[in-house]
Amino acid sequence: MYFRNRLVAIRLNEEFPSIDPSRMKDMSARKFVNPTDHSVLFLSTLMLTLCVLALWPHLSGVLGIRWLPPIKYAQVIATYCSIAMVIYFGVKVLRLTSRLRELEEARGVDNHAALHDSLTGAANRRHFENSLNQLLEDNTPSHTLLMIDLDRFKPINDLYGHAAGDALLREITAGLKRLVRRDDLVARLGGDEFAILLPGIGNSKAENSALDVLRFVMKYRLTWEGERLSVGASIGLVNINQPGLDAATLLAASDEALYAAKESGRGAVYAADLSAEPGQPTTFRRINSELSVAFAGKRSHEPEDGRKQEAGARLMTNLALDDADDRRRVHGARRRHDVRYWVSIEPKTAGNELTPGMLMRELIGDAAAKKDGGADFARWVVAMALSAASRLTPAEVGRIHFVLPVPARAFVVVPTLVDEILRSNALSRVPIRHITFILHGVEAVYDSPVLKEVHQRLSASDFRLGYEIRADNLEVLAPLRYIPFAEVHLGRELMKKLRPGSADNATLDALLAFMDSTGTTLVSSCVDTQEEVGLMTNKGIKRFTGPVSGSPKPLHEVLAGLSRHSDPQLS
Repeated sequence: MYFRNRLVAIRLNEEFPSIDPSRMKDMSARKFVNPTDHSVLFLSTLMLTLCVLALWPHLSGVLGIRWLPPIKYAQVIATYCSIAMVIYFGVKVLRLTSRLRELEEARGVDNHAALHDSLTGAANRRHFENSLNQLLEDNTPSHTLLMIDLDRFKPINDLYGHAAGDALLREITAGLKRLVRRDDLVARLGGDEFAILLPGIGNSKAENSALDVLRFVMKYRLTWEGERLSVGASIGLVNINQPGLDAATLLAASDEALYAAKESGRGAVYAADLSAEPGQPTTFRRINSELSVAFAGKRSHEPEDGRKQEAGARLMTNLALDDADDRRRVHGARRRHDVRYWVSIEPKTAGNELTPGMLMRELIGDAAAKKDGGADFARWVVAMALSAASRLTPAEVGRIHFVLPVPARAFVVVPTLVDEILRSNALSRVPIRHITFILHGVEAVYDSPVLKEVHQRLSASDFRLGYEIRADNLEVLAPLRYIPFAEVHLGRELMKKLRPGSADNATLDALLAFMDSTGTTLVSSCVDTQEEVGLMTNKGIKRFTGPVSGSPKPLHEVLAGLSRHSDPQLS
């Protein structure tokens, strides 16, 4: 009877979800019981008959029945029939038990599917909201909500396809589950947005957990078709440490903290501190202090070892001075056909008898790792260019285009940097008319809204923005989808692909196609031999510099040489 009631209850739940199985007694069982179950009546009659057979000798003597003949071997027949009945009922019970188990497992699978994301296996938004509401019912709360948004995820889908993006989401989810405890909840809210509920955890432990999540996502690399794909993360943290909070308030605070992390240049954890007093605003603070915004100290642009920093320069070779790229207008700017020289500034440090000096890319990497993101290094580069330009006449400076290398992170960490640079140039005795800022390390911050504003401010002032490619994969093209960079500088990694015998390179081909369709200028900054010059020009790359142009010379010396060889009317 137990198994029959359970089976009917499950059928009720499947066929009539709105019906409470506890009300099953008020309904007719014929509606749910299979007609073959009438065999139970037959079995009951058979059992009664067997009992009569087993007791027939005693019943006939007691009741004095003489008119029926005696049944030979009645008890033996009854015994074997009883064994057969036991076997039959046993098989019936096993079948019912198996069917109940299958139905309960199927219902469990349906419940799991209703509460979990089909792609990653993480909890879905419905499960997350239910769990959050349960935590909010706690009278002595000590919980934490982490809101996580993956940075630079869209370019993965755009460049490598949704299969690569799906694989990355699955791996990131698996890593998050390994980081948290058994009772913690990892949920995917949609797209590349995740949430983690940490019940029963204090502020300090929650912040450490958030930093662990940030470090994991930043360091993770997915190998896909020979490429190494990576994303970043921005995290908003809210501590549920007071009763009476509602889900809407918590989610709004976590979204604001997440937005603050993105505005700071991504790769950050911001905590929202909810005030216990009504009407008081929510405050936000950055958790990962090692990346916190800080203004540079005195001479912080110099390397940690304190070596003297020098502003070297190379004169770039331009084989297409009359190209439309050099004449096109930007926001109604002046024509560029008056530019005659392109000077690429390359900072370096002096070496000694024990250790060699640091070259430009080492210096930029060292500067970008500092608290100001390399902002003071960028100020120093601009100051060196202005100092050298101040020794020339305005007409001579107007024929020179300065190419200044700066860390991309400097503009994101210190958003006012672009205004400082424009103000310094405007107040200079001889302002520079033509500047292209080449961003290094742009792959970490290119989708920052701050960087888009920097591009707009520079374009409005007739300055250009470019970035350098140091890797050989399609992911390096992603910044072009966010910002219309005027120039892309090819590093040595891609220049090697131009050498004879090298296989076709998808990244270089895509860049050349993009250059033809948008007018973006391709520049090679690491040309080693004249043979590479010929191969490069055949591809349509007309401006270059590098060892083929000689060693860097002091900036003042390079500009003084240009002044001596200027046209007489300009001197």
